[in-house]
Amino acid sequence: MFSLLYDLAPSWTSAAILSTFFIYLAIAGSILPGKVVPGVILSDGTGLHYCCNGLLSLLLLVGLLGVGVGMNYLSPTAISERGLELLSATFIFSFLVTMILYAAGCKSRNQRSSLKPHFTGNFIYDWWFGIQLNPQFMGIDMKYIFLCKSRHVRMAAYQSFHSSKKYSRCQLEPINDSLPAILCGNLLYILDYFFYEEYMTSTWDIIAERLGFMLVFGDLVWIPFTFSIQGWWLLRNKVDLTTAAIIANCFVFLVGGANKQKHVWHNPAVNEKYNKLKMITSQMIKVLNPVIILSRTLNPPIVTAGSSIPIVKESQGTSEPQAHKKYKSAVWENYEILVDSEGNETGRAACIWCRKDYLAKSDQGTSGLWKHLRETCRKFPHKKELIEAHKGKDKSQSLLSFTKGTSSEDNKLTCWRFDQQLVREALVKMIIKDELPFRFVERDGFKEFCEVSVPQFKIPSRHSIVRDCFSLFVKEKKKLFDSISSHCCRVSLTTDTWTSIQNLSYICLTVHFIDSQWNMHKRLLNFCVIKSHSGVNIGNAIEFCMNEWGLRKLMCITVDNASNNDVAVEQLKKRLVKKSVVPLRGEHFHMRCCAHILNLIVRDGIAIVEGAIQKIRGVVKYVRSSPKRLDMFKLCVEEANLTYGSSLQLDCPTRWNSTYLMLQTAIKYQKAFDKLEDKDKRFLKEFGSDVPTERDWTNAKILACFLKTFYEVTCKFSGSSYSTSSVYFPEIIRILKEIELCENSRDPMVSEMGMEMRHKFNKYWGSLQSTNLMLFVAVVLDPRYKLKYLKVKYTEHYGEELAENLVKKVINALNEMMDDYRDLNEDESKEDDFSSTVLKKNEDFFDGSDTYVDAFFVELEKEQEVAALEELDRYLEDKLEKNRIDFDLLNWWKVNEVRYPSLANVARDVFAIQASTVASESTFSTGGRTLDKFRSSLTPITAEVLICLQDWLRSSNKPIEIEELVQDLDDNESEVSQDPNILPTIVGQLNLEWEY
Repeated sequence: MFSLLYDLAPSWTSAAILSTFFIYLAIAGSILPGKVVPGVILSDGTGLHYCCNGLLSLLLLVGLLGVGVGMNYLSPTAISERGLELLSATFIFSFLVTMILYAAGCKSRNQRSSLKPHFTGNFIYDWWFGIQLNPQFMGIDMKYIFLCKSRHVRMAAYQSFHSSKKYSRCQLEPINDSLPAILCGNLLYILDYFFYEEYMTSTWDIIAERLGFMLVFGDLVWIPFTFSIQGWWLLRNKVDLTTAAIIANCFVFLVGGANKQKHVWHNPAVNEKYNKLKMITSQMIKVLNPVIILSRTLNPPIVTAGSSIPIVKESQGTSEPQAHKKYKSAVWENYEILVDSEGNETGRAACIWCRKDYLAKSDQGTSGLWKHLRETCRKFPHKKELIEAHKGKDKSQSLLSFTKGTSSEDNKLTCWRFDQQLVREALVKMIIKDELPFRFVERDGFKEFCEVSVPQFKIPSRHSIVRDCFSLFVKEKKKLFDSISSHCCRVSLTTDTWTSIQNLSYICLTVHFIDSQWNMHKRLLNFCVIKSHSGVNIGNAIEFCMNEWGLRKLMCITVDNASNNDVAVEQLKKRLVKKSVVPLRGEHFHMRCCAHILNLIVRDGIAIVEGAIQKIRGVVKYVRSSPKRLDMFKLCVEEANLTYGSSLQLDCPTRWNSTYLMLQTAIKYQKAFDKLEDKDKRFLKEFGSDVPTERDWTNAKILACFLKTFYEVTCKFSGSSYSTSSVYFPEIIRILKEIELCENSRDPMVSEMGMEMRHKFNKYWGSLQSTNLMLFVAVVLDPRYKLKYLKVKYTEHYGEELAENLVKKVINALNEMMDDYRDLNEDESKEDDFSSTVLKKNEDFFDGSDTYVDAFFVELEKEQEVAALEELDRYLEDKLEKNRIDFDLLNWWKVNEVRYPSLANVARDVFAIQASTVASESTFSTGGRTLDKFRSSLTPITAEVLICLQDWLRSSNKPIEIEELVQDLDDNESEVSQDPNILPTIVGQLNLEWEY
């Protein structure tokens, strides 16, 4: 007994062997080449990649051991002589490693699925089963090292040293052939494992089990030592095996196929013939190898409704069913075709489980045979799986359907079955997306359409449609809530207020974020009623919506320049800073709408030429006021040798962009307007001296040319499917150059217009204090511009001293944000009081090891801070990307995220900041159509359901077009006019209307 305990005591030599082994695995796994296999996609959309170089690591290790033995640096029997020492040392190592894993998991704030900590509150449970799915150390996946590399490489090392021990003993005494057979079988099993190493990435241990003591002990201690017990026993005991037993043992390890067999067994789409072969092989393995039986028990076959059941036939004293080409159904695997004394088929088949026979002609179907297995046969082992698969089967007749995709390559031929519930859900989505009234389902036209197209569809009432809308709202809201909750970075908000035709005040809150795949997302969160447009009410409403959606990591909120929004944001910022929800102490939380500021700048400028604009607006309105005037204008266009392409557009006086579009089209027809003065006597009588002069047209041309730049910049600021924050500074520099050109113009009118615009520009964007610093940070994070562009352009327009000050602020902000993102927010640590309580309760259990863990992580944090600083410097020093038109900023960061991981976290959230509130304002266009004079009785809750669902269900950010464009109307009119069957009827009807 004491001798056994003495042998179990670990020595420094065993500890050195163990340490050297794991260091070798870490280095070899990192530097040796191998096939890179993508892992299973996890719940947050991410996935790990595994380098399958285990076979090369094994061969290199064997080679190094051989060199060490040959040069007398290593004893050929080192491991065989220290088996018990290594057993105890590995056990202690497993215990310590899992303790460190537990402590590291408790301190982790990473929210990715592979590293997100999971706590139950039970220390023993969390330590035993683990906290993290794939914990890492210095970038090395510890689970993959322990599970896929360590155990089998150690097994191979044990076999090699057993062989050396046997060789050394063969020189002293004869030894039996049992040990070589066992070693040969084990080595075949290990080589097979590494040959199919990539299949290990699909096993349950890798994709679902967290790394705790159970897995570490099993893969470092239990498996390597239990598989080596045979070798240690045969070294000390002489056991003779027959030749048949030796061949059988090697065959078992050869066909066991550790990885590939599991992978094929779990694959429902596997080839049927190959599945049959694996069934027979598995039956042999069951008899010969109890380890395989245990693995099949822990990994049962997966049966789905659409897959064939992997049935393993067990011998019941009957012969195997004879294969025949006409028996293709999987049901024949469970029946034996009966034959007469002459070997001819009798047309009947017997169940191999209960021996009951049935009529079995291939031309009469197999439903009766399946029914027997499901209902009658008491010995069929997979009855439950077969019943479940039968319940989920659709028994209706399927039809071929051609499904059109977004492109010609996506078109495919599918099978279609009528489903009342699916059609009803599609009807609800159509009503929401196309803004149809609920009574649409009760109208005669829709009923007639359904009777012709889908006569079996039972049309629900409008009340049922309303209930379905609310049910769909709850379902989609839950999906969006889960999506936002799984987003580990910060989000940005836009908001605006609106008064409906019901005289109710609504507030709209929209969230913007970039996911882990660097896709921009815009989602409407709330469209709810508020008491009034006061700043206090707006702030309270936004805070309520944030709490409802669980938004606890914010970047910025974009609002327009109304004074009530300033009050609301200031009130909101004070509360959020106390909760550590916003970065940089909330100094840059408030973002003013750039499109709104541009609108104010342009309105001050065009006020100088308001007289010319009013005259042109008047003549455009005159031409569009009646069909006769429009026809006369078209004749004037022809006489002036012009082409009537785009129709005249009348602007909205409060929207300068519509004024720009009106001037752009009216200027093309200046000659036609001049001829209209001569042809239409009423024209001069109505306008008199207000007819546009040549000077007015010249001013209009100058203004239209000038407004073109502002119009293009406003369109860029108004996007929501790309980063608008990075667009800000280059476009503002473009605007500033246009204003400076106007100021320096020799034309007094143009110069005055430029000075008015410059005054308003300086009010909002003339100093660092009036501009949100995040807009400059976004420019630096654009690889086409970086810090060089910012410094040069700002120096050019504002001076070198202000430029240097701006650069310092930007660098300080970047460094501080990188620190904040590295810590992943302080509020999460406050929420993890539960896990910290667990640590506190088990302080005695650690026995002072907390000090070591804390010191380790403090040192690691310092190293990461230094690396982050070097990362920022490296990014700024790298060369600029070419400023191409097709440059995709988000895709560039997606590709280079690996090079700049900390900076990428900052970029992801800064680029989500919106430069305008257009995303929220566009919702009010939907609200105006939903709550029109015909649907003004809709309750605020119903309106929110319809408007939010419309935003959530649409696949694109393009707003719905209710009114056709004027150009489309002109095209439709020209097509109709060319139809000889329709034109006379229309002309006759128009003549009657004109005479009347």
